Amino acid sequence: MSELPRVTPDINASDLADHLDEFGGVIIENVLSSEAVETINTEISPYIAATPTGHDEFEGKCTTRTGGLAARSAAVRKLIANPLILNTVEEVFGNDTTFQFDHGQLIAVGPGESGQPMHRDQWNYGFFPFPEGYETIIQTMWALTPFTETNGGTRYVPRSHQDPELTQIVRKGHRTRLDYAMNSAPDTTRSL
Repeated sequence: MSELPRVTPDINASDLADHLDEFGGVIIENVLSSEAVETINTEISPYIAATPTGHDEFEGKCTTRTGGLAARSAAVRKLIANPLILNTVEEVFGNDTTFQFDHGQLIAVGPGESGQPMHRDQWNYGFFPFPEGYETIIQTMWALTPFTETNGGTRYVPRSHQDPELTQIVRKGHRTRLDYAMNSAPDTTRSL
């Protein structure tokens, strides 16, 4: 398995979309300052503390999933409005006239958590057979702590969006990636 490409925040949206097409994901190094990460963690920490752990193996019995982040944090609202991300979403969705923010959650993987099975987040839509080349979702992940295998960093299979055997949904065409990882915490080690 090859690594996902790592780019800097000054990449343009078209080039970022091209990386997504080729690899199915990309890591944007240092897209957030240390101060922004600290602000987000401070604003969200009371809500994380009040969030119960998951109720099954998929959600994670040692993992919390804190939602409502846009309503709870001004700093998170800035993430949602990040111009590079919004411009890339427009580039990917192309002819669609609108798109919306679906949900935001902070996932905190606790000690002793088992690994989540490999999956595609588009499966939230019940394996609906969307038309060829039609994208329905783009995921961003903002690492607010070091993203490592030890602490539950997301496992990712580059170019899996190009292999029907791995995706379980036969899709062909120019824009076929559904997920990508965004790296935000500076000077940390990540293992995707």
